Amino acid sequence: MPTRRSSEPTGLAPKRNTRPPNRRELIIAAAGVLFSERGYDNVAVSDVAEAVAIGPSALYRHFDGKEALLASVIEDAITRWHDQVRSIAGSRSLGETIAAAALSHRQAGVLWRREARHLNTASRKRLDTQYSRARKFVARKVAELRSDLAATEVDFIARCALAVADSISFHRLTLPEPGFTQLLAELVDTAVSVDVGAIPASRSTPTGTVSAEWSRREAILSAAAPLFVEKGFTATRLEHIAEDVGIAGPSIYNHFDTKNDILLAIMTRGHEWLRLAFARSVSGSDSSAEALRSVVQSYTELAFGSPGFFQVLLSEQNSLPEADRRHLRRLQRSYIDDWVQLIKDDHRDMADNEIRLRVQACQMLINTVSLTTASRSMPNRKARAVVLEIAQQILGSCSQTATMARLKSPQ
Repeated sequence: MPTRRSSEPTGLAPKRNTRPPNRRELIIAAAGVLFSERGYDNVAVSDVAEAVAIGPSALYRHFDGKEALLASVIEDAITRWHDQVRSIAGSRSLGETIAAAALSHRQAGVLWRREARHLNTASRKRLDTQYSRARKFVARKVAELRSDLAATEVDFIARCALAVADSISFHRLTLPEPGFTQLLAELVDTAVSVDVGAIPASRSTPTGTVSAEWSRREAILSAAAPLFVEKGFTATRLEHIAEDVGIAGPSIYNHFDTKNDILLAIMTRGHEWLRLAFARSVSGSDSSAEALRSVVQSYTELAFGSPGFFQVLLSEQNSLPEADRRHLRRLQRSYIDDWVQLIKDDHRDMADNEIRLRVQACQMLINTVSLTTASRSMPNRKARAVVLEIAQQILGSCSQTATMARLKSPQ
């Protein structure tokens, strides 16, 4: 699973008792760093005000409240990203265009994909329209390159390309330039170039959540995960979970002492699934390459079978106490280390950071599409098969460029 990037809003604050003409922009920039780093629920208006050396009352002269500030931060991120993509789209390949914009606006992905759910319905709808406009621009560029794709396939591939690019928003890995941009461009182009028509729909049955009928504890976990995703951990009450399970609120205390315990159990369960699937894949394989293919397939099936659990792993870690967050980060690093070692067995000359960037892109692609494909036009089994193929190519092409030559030249 992607690990979170870390940064601080240094260099943003003007001197106290000054009134810089770009104060609103400074507030948005500082809030963007804080929201992406800590998560919306863990940032107070006073934190943002302190980052730009003003009092909270001065911040309210620019924004009605924290939610309005978040909406402005996300709108600014999407707008800047879209403007850059449009401005350079004619001079670079599609992969290079998307990679350059993603690296220039590295917070945009995590702000949109993780934090936008905290907005009210009207703000979310407005920003969804804005993001859709940006995605459709990318889709038009995909269509120019891929005349073999149907309209629904073009849209799907555009989503995959953007998910790959957004993977860098969820971690702080880096490479010296121009290598970083070139690698990210290659990974994006790998998604754009996949031969959709040659991929049969998946026949495998995704591994889903354990049936909750025989276990009240499992029923609570299964009900809590989508609620945490939809409402956010802070806004979800135990009464909401109990209502979905069909029990009285106090009955939850027979199984969990606190809401934090439910969240930790969900995340721990998710990591247990991943480690068990990894162990089975490796033990049943005769080579590192075969093991890696099996690991990616099992990860894909888990993600498509239990998207709610994966979304909680991705979005709610900041809601836990620091000791639990450290424990989960160790689990994440250890799990990714195992993927890295499988790849290094066949590519010993490759730098660890390049491998990790590929792994993060692979996992983010699977996570993102598994969460959205049910409401999209491409059938679920076909979507799962295409995503699996892209993921395999991202990891299986470590020693050579896997993209089509036609994607390397501007159209």
